Amino acid sequence: MNDKMSTVEVLIKSYGSHAFGLVGVLVIWFAIMRPELQRRTIDIESVQRLIVQLTERDATQERIANSMAKTADAMETTATLLDGIVDKVVKDRDER
Repeated sequence: MNDKMSTVEVLIKSYGSHAFGLVGVLVIWFAIMRPELQRRTIDIESVQRLIVQLTERDATQERIANSMAKTADAMETTATLLDGIVDKVVKDRDER
């Protein structure tokens, strides 16, 4: 038993300050850093889900914008045709 105690004492004298520092770092890691990193992991997952949702919304808005642009082009063509018809009707009316 004395032999074991002397080995422990030698280890404490040799590595005491390093062991204390290592234990301190491990305590800080498990008490503070690890829970924070786990919480941040959850935040990252929720941010990734939001990014996917925003990407899908962006694609939907792009399709809507393209549809609206086509509708505007069709309305412009219709307006041009109607302007021509109105001009023709006014001209015919004035000739009578």
